[in-house]
Amino acid sequence: ELRCFAARYARCIGRRSGALRLDAVFGREGGGAASARLPFYVEVCAGNGDWAVAQAVATRGRALWLAAELRLDRVWLIASRALTARAANLACAGGDSRALLAERLARGSVDHLFVNFPEPPHHSGDAAAESVVELLGAAFFAHAHAALAPPPAAGVAGARPAGRITILSDSRPYIHTLARTLGALVASSGGGGRLFRSTHELLPAGVDGAGEWGGAREECGGITVHHGVPGRAQGHHVRAASYFDRFWEHGHHTERYFLDVTRVGPEA
Repeated sequence: ELRCFAARYARCIGRRSGALRLDAVFGREGGGAASARLPFYVEVCAGNGDWAVAQAVATRGRALWLAAELRLDRVWLIASRALTARAANLACAGGDSRALLAERLARGSVDHLFVNFPEPPHHSGDAAAESVVELLGAAFFAHAHAALAPPPAAGVAGARPAGRITILSDSRPYIHTLARTLGALVASSGGGGRLFRSTHELLPAGVDGAGEWGGAREECGGITVHHGVPGRAQGHHVRAASYFDRFWEHGHHTERYFLDVTRVGPEA
């Protein structure tokens, strides 16, 4: 059995690139040839997997999911939940998400990256309290930018849309810090243009987004912070409370803020 597992694992990793081979990871769930494959969504800091499993079940047959978590006991819980829910379109990964983005996900392979209730480097969420072990820093977002699908060529009908990041938090100071970090990222070549823009700013002409992007919002570092919770327009296909969501609600932390950005720049 161990040899069978080792052989299956080896097939899932590209020999030259070291990146995950989605066709091997998901098999028939992968949608066939790469050009016609299903959208690939990733949640990092996935906790116990409640949210990721619910999304995978809701999009079964229409999307592939990867839930990434640092703690291996939680990875086991996610895998158990996925098996129980028969979510064959969800895979699990254990380890540091920065390494996952930089080394295990092929460039341009991710359609949407999600982070729900990231832990601030300090419970105050104060930018001045930045920690060397903080996950969501400039390096993380640079790796995410490379892993996200690039902007489509102009005038190509039906082209795959550019990749996105959606972050949900209960901490207004921290979501402001993340917005400023994203807004400050620029390409090292090609004129140094910004790497991300707020998704609602890129809506087609004549689409105001009312009802999907409506509600209170504020700008921070050139990135829009929305008050409330994401919905279908932001990739949250079903409302599913995570472990962290329930934990903070129990402590009467009910304020929610989110940002949603799209990759617009060239390679970082």
